[in-house]
Order: sequence, then C-alpha cells, then structure tokens
Amino acid sequence: MKKIGSIVAALVLSSSAWGATLSLYRDGAVYRFTPKEGFVGFVGKGAEARCGERVAALVQSSDCPESSRLCREWQAIEGLHTRADTARSSAWALKALLSRVRLDRLDAADLVRQSAAVGEKLSSLKEQERRLRAERERRKSRFLTYAPVFTPVFVQGCEGEIELRLPRGAIDFRVAYEADVSALPTLAVTQYLTLRNRSGLDIEAERATFHFEPMRRTLRPIRFRPWVVRDATKSAPRILTRGVAPMVADAAAPAPEMAQIDVEGPRRYEVKGLKLPASAVGMRVTLRRWEQPAESEEVAYPWRDTRVYKTVTFKPRYAIDANDWRAVRGGRLLSTRVFGAYGPEGYRLFVDVDEEVTIRREHLVLKEKESFFGSKIHKKDGYRLELFNQSDKKKRIHIVERLPVAVRSDVEVKLLKVETKLPLRYERGEEGRLDLFVTLPPKSGGEVRVLFEVRYDKKKPVAY
Repeated sequence: MKKIGSIVAALVLSSSAWGATLSLYRDGAVYRFTPKEGFVGFVGKGAEARCGERVAALVQSSDCPESSRLCREWQAIEGLHTRADTARSSAWALKALLSRVRLDRLDAADLVRQSAAVGEKLSSLKEQERRLRAERERRKSRFLTYAPVFTPVFVQGCEGEIELRLPRGAIDFRVAYEADVSALPTLAVTQYLTLRNRSGLDIEAERATFHFEPMRRTLRPIRFRPWVVRDATKSAPRILTRGVAPMVADAAAPAPEMAQIDVEGPRRYEVKGLKLPASAVGMRVTLRRWEQPAESEEVAYPWRDTRVYKTVTFKPRYAIDANDWRAVRGGRLLSTRVFGAYGPEGYRLFVDVDEEVTIRREHLVLKEKESFFGSKIHKKDGYRLELFNQSDKKKRIHIVERLPVAVRSDVEVKLLKVETKLPLRYERGEEGRLDLFVTLPPKSGGEVRVLFEVRYDKKKPVAY
C-alpha cells in the first residue's frame, strides 16, 4: 500500500466519529458507527441496520436530537410550518372578534379607520402565511435532494455500534482526472475522487474505503458443454449469455481539512479522517498529482469533423482508472468533458479546439469518364481539402483521412496522387487510413487534393 500523503478533506473529525468506518461499493455502502441517542438519520427505503448478528428495527419518530445538524435544519423547516399556522390562526381570531363588534356604536369616521386597519392587518397576515409556506416548501424540497425521507429515523433495540447498509445511489462516487497543459511538453495530471452524499445521514468516518466493485455478486457454476459437430442442415441451439453492465464513474465543491489518502491498488482507495455531510453539493478529494512528459499535436478528421483538435499523447505513469477528464491551461478551464483512448503511441486526450484553423472538405467532380478495359471499370475519384491558418504563427496539422477499402477480391483501390503547394508528407496505413502532415504558414492557406481509382467488375457494381 502506497502512502500518497496529506490532502484537504471535509472537516476535522470530532471524537464521536472515532472508530467509525465507511465501505463504499458500486451498488451500496456499509457504515459502521454508534448512533447518538439512537438517531440514525433521514434514511429511506432500502436501508438496513444490523446490531451484531441480528437485524435491528429502524423506526420513524417526530423527536430529533438538537445535536444533529440535519435535525436542526429539519426543526427550522417545521418551525416555518408552525409560524404559517400561527399567522392563519391570528387572521381567523381577528375575523371572529370583528363578528362580535357592534357597528352601531361606532361613528362613521371610526368605522372607516378601524376597517382600514383591520383590512391591512388581515392582508399582512395572509401574505405572511403565504411567504412562510412557500419558504417551507422550498427548503423542504432542497432537503429532500440529500435525504430520502422527511421524518427522523431511529434504531430500536441496540445500544452500541450498528452496521448500516445503504442502497445504491445513497452515496455516489467517481474517479476523474484533470490535465493541465500549461507547461507542455510537461503535462501535470491530478487524480481526484468526487463524492456526493444523498443518504440523509452525515458521515463521519475514521477510515473510508472506496471499491470499484459491487458489494453483492451473483456467481453460478459453469458446467461443461461438449462442442458437437452437427448436421449442417440443422440449426444450432441458441446459447444465452449474461452480459455484464459496464461500471459508470458523476462540479464539486472543494473540500476538506486534513485527511490521508492511501492507494491500495488499481480502483481501490482508502481515505483516513473523512467527514462527508449529506448535501446536494458534491465534494472533491484529491488522490494524487504527478507530472510527466507528453507530446502535443493538432489533429483533424475532415471526413467526420472539420474541427482541428489540440491533443496530448503520453504514457501514463499510473493506471488510468476512469475515462473522465477535464483540461485546464494557466488556471483557465478549456474543456469539462474530455475522454481519452489508448493507441499505439500511448494515451491520447483531445483537450481543446483550435479555432484559428479552418478546414473545408468537398468531393471532386472529375472530368474523366469511366473507362472500360475488358470486363473491368476504372473509376477515378477524389476529394479536396481547403485549409486556412488565421493566426500569426505557423501551424503543423496532422490530418487523418480515408481511402475506400475493398472487401471483395475482385475490387482494387489505388491511390493515384496527393497534390498540394503546401509543405506536406503523407503515410498510407491499413484499412484505408491516410495520414497527411501539413504545414500552414501564418495568415495563409492552401488546398490538398487526394485522387484515387477504384477498379471493379462491370457486372458487379460497387458503392462507397
């Protein structure tokens, strides 16, 4: 187990959290702690408490201890309901008093003044009730974004530590990365953990472990089946296989004071000294940072997308646990949703778009007609790429293009020529790949023409 060191965590743990542990999996969580006054939280359906070897009952109650932050928030919301009822009752009481007033004992001037005062008071009470109820609904709705229920839940019949099992989604976590391209060819990488607690329970744990694996698995024995040579006229029986759903890794507020992160292996982490309050806002915990060499390149795929992408390619110093990145430069956010992929040269990230280079692709309408040689047709075809560099600097662009690929033995594809007045070299790869390396002068452009020929049997037309 490799110690990464101290990082910023949520808050310093109180002594009451000493000994509490949290184990978080892809399909649930296990929290071992000692409840204060038996109060568990505002946990909902799917939560299960164990006291030793037995299942303990979770019951709802209108009582809620003042020592709990969530209880104080809940009581404040319920207080708005009480105040709204008070305003409504005051309006009813005022109307009741008015019904017993003898109007014949008031002169006209007093009647007008009293009516205006009473009307103003009733209107004020009605508006006060409306505002209090609206505020209660707003705060209650927000409360229910991080608590499944609006009623306090207590454990019954257990005085000591309990094991609380929370369902999937009660606490979400994912690993993500940040690529800082400010100092290329040195790339700075930050790996962090994003947490969001919607369980209705404030988590305080001396030790928290995060597993990129399910807590519950269904494993069945696989029985041997002979591989039988069957009669070709009979269809083979269907064999159903069970697919495995891919694991999905979900801005977060900067968090915490001092905690420690241990990376115990790929896709498994341990956080020491963690406070994770129930909240609608996520919390980010830094796992580790490192710097390493990287190669930058501008790449375009005009057959698919005419934008020019700024990319970095590197061989990761550590295993990449999740394909979820964001890119920054000099403190400025470039892209929030960046995905990477491994290739022959390493791991490549598309970090930004070069808006100063434009590319336009169009199909060439050639003057040559289809020529016939025996039973074959020689069809000439091609496309043109128009490029322009709007910046004051020279640009080197890697363009990935395509040639048709023959899938029949009687079809041939021949590259005739790649022509341009720009500095260019090209490489023809497998599966019809054509790599063009073009240099664009400042404030200038040009075009690249790609010509090829497709030969095929005239009795067997082709399309591409």
